[in-house]
Amino acid sequence: MPRLTQLLTSEQIKEKLLAHRSVTAGGCWEWTKGRSRNGYGVVSIGARQQRYAHRLAYALFVGPIPEEREVCHRCDNPPCFNAVHLFVGTHHDNMLDAAAKGIMRFPRATGLHANRCVLSIDQVHDIRSSRESLLAISKRLGVSWTAVKDCHSRRTYRDVP
Repeated sequence: MPRLTQLLTSEQIKEKLLAHRSVTAGGCWEWTKGRSRNGYGVVSIGARQQRYAHRLAYALFVGPIPEEREVCHRCDNPPCFNAVHLFVGTHHDNMLDAAAKGIMRFPRATGLHANRCVLSIDQVHDIRSSRESLLAISKRLGVSWTAVKDCHSRRTYRDVP
């Protein structure tokens, strides 16, 4: 038996999504087939190719999903893929939304508010303005080279101007 190697077309995916939905009283379109451990609908679109139902629905019914963005649920129902219930945001936006709705009890602190914060504001300013090598700065401050590199590149401590 030959293996399916082609991916489904946009129209085929739309048909598949709409054929395997259950509409709830709240207007959610719940995916009735396979789900991930977290409850999100998982759709097969080709041989060994799977995508989340809500991300496919957003891309097909609303538009492209920008890089580094998540498709979030207004309804907080993971199997829902109704495009009206979805919005695009950063991971941080998604976590703040969950915290505001009481779904996530403790939003993750970042930067200077994180409990694993190893640098002070003055040290962050020093790292970003210094002409020393990152290795020399890390030795001088007594912190890891990675902590200095991430601070210098603004991967961490983004909340410090």
